[in-house]
Amino acid sequence: MFTTCDHAGYSIKGYKSCPTQDGGAFSLTLSLNGKKLGTVENSGRGGPNLYIFHGAEMASLKATAKKVLKKDYIEIEDIFIENLINDWDNNKRFKRLCKTKVLLRCKGDEVGSYRTIKAVFSPAVKAQILKLAKTKWKVEIVEFLNEVVS
Repeated sequence: MFTTCDHAGYSIKGYKSCPTQDGGAFSLTLSLNGKKLGTVENSGRGGPNLYIFHGAEMASLKATAKKVLKKDYIEIEDIFIENLINDWDNNKRFKRLCKTKVLLRCKGDEVGSYRTIKAVFSPAVKAQILKLAKTKWKVEIVEFLNEVVS
């Protein structure tokens, strides 16, 4: 899975969103190491997320968010959830793109920025691209996103 931040074992499932007049509403199921913790919702009318958990999961989520983000904001867990949602959205988009294109990053390219080649990724296509990169394009490929996205 493509990620922009450490998820510390947290993942989301069943993410649904819709636009609202004041932003966007969403609902998702939050899991830790594959175990369902509860539901996170936002009505899209401003204000914090609503966490529907059982037990001490909220305190653990807040502590993890502080540790991972290295900050201590009010409602830092909302920022952490937003990062999870952004990575989920990006992963979904990249999976779709990787079906018909090769996505690669060359040395010197900005992290998170990918060049595309219209071809279905395979070991033979990868070998051909690596050969062209070395001989014709004179660039060093540091990552094929097709190998990362799961």
